[in-house]
Amino acid sequence: MPVNEHLVVVSGKSKYIDDITLPNTVYLGIVRSPYARAVIKEISRPSKALLFITGKELKAFLPAIPVPNANIVKMPVFAEDRVNFVGQPVTAVVSEDRYELFDIIDEIGVEYEELKPVTTIEEALKGDIIIHSKSNIAVDQELKGGDFSLQKDYDVVVERKIYQNRIIGNPMETRGCLVNYDGEKLIVYASTQSALSSL
Repeated sequence: MPVNEHLVVVSGKSKYIDDITLPNTVYLGIVRSPYARAVIKEISRPSKALLFITGKELKAFLPAIPVPNANIVKMPVFAEDRVNFVGQPVTAVVSEDRYELFDIIDEIGVEYEELKPVTTIEEALKGDIIIHSKSNIAVDQELKGGDFSLQKDYDVVVERKIYQNRIIGNPMETRGCLVNYDGEKLIVYASTQSALSSL
């Protein structure tokens, strides 16, 4: 029996965030770091924008996903003094017009002082360059399982050092979010891993 649940997606007839039109919509754009590690020297403000936010105005952190037996470094919503990875959010701007938003983003200038990045686990463990406030450990978690004392009875022990590149999927629609408050309900439309959903 043929499976047809994805026919609407592959035929281009599914609904995406951009297909939803709500009155009085404003658009949010984010300026991201082009550097793996750098000091933020100066950020120029745009000449016109409904809202302009940097890490100095919004000292907030992204909520960490709760993981049992783990200490997780909090990630700032916006970098304040320095950036630690390519694509880290530096500023955000809000505009009433989506196309004007791109012009505003182009107008924002960020002056960086590029620093040497930490690119391997070995470099991070040395601790010569500290990325986070106290160490280079972003997630400290204890994992248990197995009996390593049994290694003495193994016929063969194979050791490998494996480096894995950053991997990300390529969805038909990138992540998006549209929020509307009608005076009684806050409706959130979000493109998630599988489908458009409203909360």
